[in-house]
Amino acid sequence: MEMRALIVEDEDLASDLLLNILQNQQIIEFYEIRRADSFESAAGILANFIPDVIFLDIQLGDGTGFDLLDTMQPPAPVVFLTAHEEYALKAHSYNALGYITKPFDRGSIYKLLTKIGARQKSAARTQRRFLVSEGSKMLSLKESEIAYFYAEGKNLFIHSISGDTYLYGSTLGKVAESLDPRLFFKINRNVCLNIEAVSEVHRYSGQRLCVVAVPPFPQEEMGIVAKASLADFKHWLNH
Repeated sequence: MEMRALIVEDEDLASDLLLNILQNQQIIEFYEIRRADSFESAAGILANFIPDVIFLDIQLGDGTGFDLLDTMQPPAPVVFLTAHEEYALKAHSYNALGYITKPFDRGSIYKLLTKIGARQKSAARTQRRFLVSEGSKMLSLKESEIAYFYAEGKNLFIHSISGDTYLYGSTLGKVAESLDPRLFFKINRNVCLNIEAVSEVHRYSGQRLCVVAVPPFPQEEMGIVAKASLADFKHWLNH
């Protein structure tokens, strides 16, 4: 896994130490690391450089790290650097990957890098687009445009939010493993459903549940949640 990083730190010794740690660890390979020592210099770098993570000092001479993030839409993934733990609560409001207190401790940084690496691997496993055919055209559907996948015989189909159906060359099992589990759930052996397509959930015979989807399933029975999946299904709807 390769990543790009930006260190924004106005203390030279702290910046040099962090750079040394990042360059001499084996958890994440940073193929490009840039550095800035002020709000202004960081803003200049970010105009032409998109980092995968920013190691950001909260207190800068010409502003704060929070000010810098407020100029970015959307904000980049960030690790805050601070000598003051009272900033931790505000850091969480920026969906920070974490924060490192000064003086830097290699063990704490390695632990945080392991967390970041796991997060990146999980994101890499998630498929965001699906290539389908429509006549002589090829379409690339976003996952947010897909209501559900369903298997019929040996074929797998995509049913879009707009109501169109496309043949897709894979299996339901493989597709389900590649989808974002927060958005999609395999409700039974034939259907993997987008949470945004759930309209209603009804009680069905034998203490089972049946989902009403929008657009509707080709057959009502396709919405029946497998018994073994009921608990996980309820948790998914409530996450």
